[in-house]
Amino acid sequence: MKHAAAVFLLLIWFVVPKLPLRLNLSPSAPKALYLEHKITTVHRGDLVAVCLPTEVALWASNRGYLPTGTCPDGIQPVAKTVVAIAGDLVHLYDDALTVNGQSIAGYERIATDSGGRPMLLQPIGPSTVPAGYVWLHSGRTPRSLDSRIYGVIPQSNLTTRLELLWKLSGEGTHVE
Repeated sequence: MKHAAAVFLLLIWFVVPKLPLRLNLSPSAPKALYLEHKITTVHRGDLVAVCLPTEVALWASNRGYLPTGTCPDGIQPVAKTVVAIAGDLVHLYDDALTVNGQSIAGYERIATDSGGRPMLLQPIGPSTVPAGYVWLHSGRTPRSLDSRIYGVIPQSNLTTRLELLWKLSGEGTHVE
């Protein structure tokens, strides 16, 4: 029954392309089908689609990290979790990330990419997230592009909030 519902929903998505669904196949967020919601307020823990600042997006695209997509610069949006909002204290260490004193799981400082090329890195130490900005994290994939690489992101770059509908697994599609 669950499998039939997933197949039906995917068929509708292909027939009605304006349906606000996003299929994520990147390892940075669960591989799944998501319902997209307009962002009215941003909360810690929200999974969001975000267009990276143009300079960062082009750097990532030129290195082969991101394909073309629907952002204004022609690069694909990324899915990340909001871990800090305006006023939060983010502290980067060599081997840890804390937000308001709470450790964030899945942090790894990556000085080079898998090809040995140096990465952009935010400086070690504390910083406060300014008004109108968020700190993004991808705890699922320690080598993923997130705020430890590019810093805070303007909230205006967040395109949608993502709600998990069906998570893809090795055995097919199922509701989580």
